[in-house]
Amino acid sequence: MSAKFSLLFFLKRRGGYVGGDLPVYLRITVDGKRAELAIQRKCDPEKWNTKKGCMVGTKDSVKEFNSFLLAFQTKVYEIQRSLLMDGNPIDPEIIKRNLTGKDRSAKMFLEVFEEHNENMRKLVGKDYSLATLTKYSTCLKSLKLFVQFQYKTSDINIRLMDFAFLTSLEMYLKTQKGVGHNTAMGYVKKVKKIIHFCVANKWLASDPFMAFKVSINKTSRTFLSEAEMKSLTNKEFKIQRLAEVRDMFLFSCYTGLAYVDVAKLTNNAIVEDGNATTWIVMDRTKTGVMANIPLLPQAEKIIDKYKDHPKVLVTGKLLPMISNQKVNAYLKEISVLCGITKELSHHCARHTFATTVTLSNGVPIETVSKMLGHSSLKSTQHYAKVLDKKVASDMKRLIGVL
Repeated sequence: MSAKFSLLFFLKRRGGYVGGDLPVYLRITVDGKRAELAIQRKCDPEKWNTKKGCMVGTKDSVKEFNSFLLAFQTKVYEIQRSLLMDGNPIDPEIIKRNLTGKDRSAKMFLEVFEEHNENMRKLVGKDYSLATLTKYSTCLKSLKLFVQFQYKTSDINIRLMDFAFLTSLEMYLKTQKGVGHNTAMGYVKKVKKIIHFCVANKWLASDPFMAFKVSINKTSRTFLSEAEMKSLTNKEFKIQRLAEVRDMFLFSCYTGLAYVDVAKLTNNAIVEDGNATTWIVMDRTKTGVMANIPLLPQAEKIIDKYKDHPKVLVTGKLLPMISNQKVNAYLKEISVLCGITKELSHHCARHTFATTVTLSNGVPIETVSKMLGHSSLKSTQHYAKVLDKKVASDMKRLIGVL
């Protein structure tokens, strides 16, 4: 038989009361057993509706006050539902301990996510990059807005994480935030990591991702053709900042290095072997995998060009890099001036190295993968654009054999 469950907000008078606002309390009743707690709000008795358990009025402050009561009530029902799902008794004292944070067994989703980010922050530069932390921090901000929007509360009990939560989150991200499918799935994948952590700690009985598929749509990766690279190389810029950003971009086109790797590059990463070949040898920031890249003459020329640059001399870095945000902004200017219609970003240079510079010139994909510092060949295959020029040359070679 189900327990009789009721909630009541009321104003509590104490001895010696003569006037003024009174503290608002919540009474939780289960089969006649009660528990009461203050909800850290006060109200003028003249504005209180005893029967409905809320403030009377139409002002925004009244609506905000009553919205808080509703959110608090929703939180109680979430805890009740969680206890039912776990087969625990519905006891008003247990619910009260959950609400006040005195029940250590009750874990809240956003709180766990926050702890995860704090631990990640301590490991930046060791196990994680700052960029990764930023992505998780951005995800957490969106989740806070979602929980407030969907559940009218500041957090949700981890036991309430289910398939409906994930589908609602996906819908919220696509409709309310207006993000694309792959971006939404990026958020969901981060939630998946936290959920699996909770399942492993037995805070959550089952994994809601067993019924939810994280799908990523294939996207077309932008890269420059030989003609576009030539146009970029030969363009003379009167503005120094644009010339420098162009050179930093071309450096990545000839090395395949991501922005964050070029930004941290020093002379220590430049190594010459016994065969008079100069290499860039470094651990990739994103994966930690060693990247070994023979330094092409075009890249070597750029290094030599900036060896006496004031910023290089002060920082000890190999090149005078500026922020990624500014680089991408300036690349938009550069593309217009060079008549390039493609939307350029610094990462486009990495794609260009993988396709136009290496794969289309017959460099095996296994070699490209090693130079890119990929942990698996599967990652490199995303870059593997089979260009018309490569198809034509392969077919000519086949005709010669036949």
